[in-house]
Amino acid sequence: MVLIAAPVAQYPALLRAMAGRLGPATLVTDAGSTKQDVIAAARDALGADFPRFVPAHPIAGTEHSGAAAAFPALYRDRNVVLTPLATPTPAARRVGALWTACGARLRTLAPAAHDRVFAAVSHLPHLLAFALVDAFAARPDREEIFRFAASGFRDFTRIAASSPEMWRDIALANRPALLDEIAAVQGAGPPTARFEAGDAAALAAVFAHARAARRAWEAAQGPAAAVAAEGPRDPPRVGNDDGDRRVVAAPLADLPPADRAAGVVALPGSKSISNRTLLLAALADGPTRVRGLLDADDVDRMLEALAALGIAVRHTPGTRDFLVDGTGGAIPVRSARLFLGNAGTAIRPLTAVLALSGGDYELSGVPRMHERPIGDLVDALRALGADVRYLGTPGLFPGARRSGGGGVRRPTASRCAATCRASSCRRC
Repeated sequence: MVLIAAPVAQYPALLRAMAGRLGPATLVTDAGSTKQDVIAAARDALGADFPRFVPAHPIAGTEHSGAAAAFPALYRDRNVVLTPLATPTPAARRVGALWTACGARLRTLAPAAHDRVFAAVSHLPHLLAFALVDAFAARPDREEIFRFAASGFRDFTRIAASSPEMWRDIALANRPALLDEIAAVQGAGPPTARFEAGDAAALAAVFAHARAARRAWEAAQGPAAAVAAEGPRDPPRVGNDDGDRRVVAAPLADLPPADRAAGVVALPGSKSISNRTLLLAALADGPTRVRGLLDADDVDRMLEALAALGIAVRHTPGTRDFLVDGTGGAIPVRSARLFLGNAGTAIRPLTAVLALSGGDYELSGVPRMHERPIGDLVDALRALGADVRYLGTPGLFPGARRSGGGGVRRPTASRCAATCRASSCRRC
């Protein structure tokens, strides 16, 4: 089976190169975003082999291009549209089985219907995103505009980072349908007229109707499809514990409180996640087996700190597997001085846990560690009632010290019952 995945303007030459060279059982399919032009090119180039061509369009991908942009869930729970020219054939069934094996959901559309639908929901949005960014980039004040652009601009214009060649070809190949959609939007009376007239009620009605339609569409997609659609996109960049800039490559989930958790978690190659996993295991009730822990200096400093705090951690020789004996939230050693080197991913979570534990601890590191900010964390801990003191410049490491005592202030029973609503709460 041959799958053509290239800008659609390249199809005629690619198909002509295949003509007369296909094996007797070889099928040809494609991943192009337009279908009528692709089908015409295949009919012209393949001749007698044309019945073995099954046009298809996977509705997946991101603004990234090339094989390096692939990821395992790319087609999982995504629609793949087949546009066969006749009733289902053995060739179409074989191509459908290929996409099903990738986790996709099969759909069927006539070629003209396909081009009309995707002119509206795909090609027009791309055209608008490219046009908006290009217009801003041409303005004399473009640097100021882009400096203050934030999440709304990013979300609306993300697809303008797509391949210019690919979208040039798509727009030209589907020009009649795309022009029809542009005219339809213009004829519908955009909210500009309502805005100019100061018609607040009419403008609010447009926005409310659009919001309801957008949310209904998103709900119908399902969470798995939403995650697959994200892929390796460029989300907001945040600073990690090492002070560099790194992307958040996964969607966020708001997890409600739980009495217990059980299962197997596969750790990615992350110092931060590895150290948080070790700390959570140390605070859990009973043993936790951690497999494949990252081999890094930050992780070694966390392991040393846990040992100094009286947490039993057993290592399986020759592996990166560890067994952590959790203490149920208690820190066995009530007073300690911990040197954490340059391990920012260890010192921050340890500062939080130890500050709330009721012991007396001093945390320090190498000189570079003393340049790292910790003010926001200390302010939050103090707001919870922790006694945290800077040992150096206020707002920066070296470590914070928690003087001995009974830990943070506990909420009153009435407040706790009103907030946690648990039938059995250890805080009450």
